[in-house]
Amino acid sequence: MDGHDYEYLVAKYLRGHGYTGVKVTKGSGDFGVDVTAHRAGHKYAVQCKYYSSPVSLGAIQEAVAGKALYNCDRAMVVTNSTFTKAARELANANNVLLLENVRSAGAFRFSQLPKGVRIFLLGAYLFAASALFVAMLDINKEQPFWTAVYNVVTTMTFMLFPLWIGPAIRGVKKLFQLIYIKGKIRKVESTLDQMAVSTQSVQPKINASALQPFLPIEVRDNRDEFANNLSELSVLTTSAIQRKCKCGNNCAYAVLQSLQVYGMIREIRQFTYEWTEKALLLGAEGRNG
Repeated sequence: MDGHDYEYLVAKYLRGHGYTGVKVTKGSGDFGVDVTAHRAGHKYAVQCKYYSSPVSLGAIQEAVAGKALYNCDRAMVVTNSTFTKAARELANANNVLLLENVRSAGAFRFSQLPKGVRIFLLGAYLFAASALFVAMLDINKEQPFWTAVYNVVTTMTFMLFPLWIGPAIRGVKKLFQLIYIKGKIRKVESTLDQMAVSTQSVQPKINASALQPFLPIEVRDNRDEFANNLSELSVLTTSAIQRKCKCGNNCAYAVLQSLQVYGMIREIRQFTYEWTEKALLLGAEGRNG
């Protein structure tokens, strides 16, 4: 990552922390202001410093000087490193906001490790990979064929570790995200079913015998039973019908379709229905004489 890339990283960081109107200025002739941003009625002139050592007071001076040129009333300096004592004192005197250790959010970068650590890890990896490779070549001829294949595959997998570990981690992360989303969907469906059951007691009961002619052909052998069970439901969903009538999903869906065609039910939420006034008045003449 170079300084210009870091400016875009800082812009993304600011957007994620509530700043609006975040813009990266042009690369050259920016007069010490790399990013401009708004928050709480203030406009900030932001100086970005991608350093491997602490940032000195020169960056504070640049931010203060460039603030007026961009019509900003606040100045800010952001770095992936830290600030010197002199820089902090100058920032306090000029009301400049300092943000340090701002790096890519939650991401590990090998290049961010100290140079000595990077050299040690790289040397250890090359030593282990070369040792495994030599061991693979020194296969005893009396070994079974599949043992030799296993040695080759495991050695090459380890040697190509830097290439596959990143995609593997991202794939596992996406898998867990899908599992979490599916769990959320099931929870919402369960809540809708509970709401349907809880509202049954406050709705008038449907005339079961008058409901029979509006049921689909799929339930022709059990019209009485289906009509009686459906009349006890005030809110209808496929899962509620399956539980109440002890039928399959296709049968429950056919019931909903038939009732909807005849105007007996109307959709109040996605895949959730209630009885219409037409259904509530079924057989009213017979009941009232």
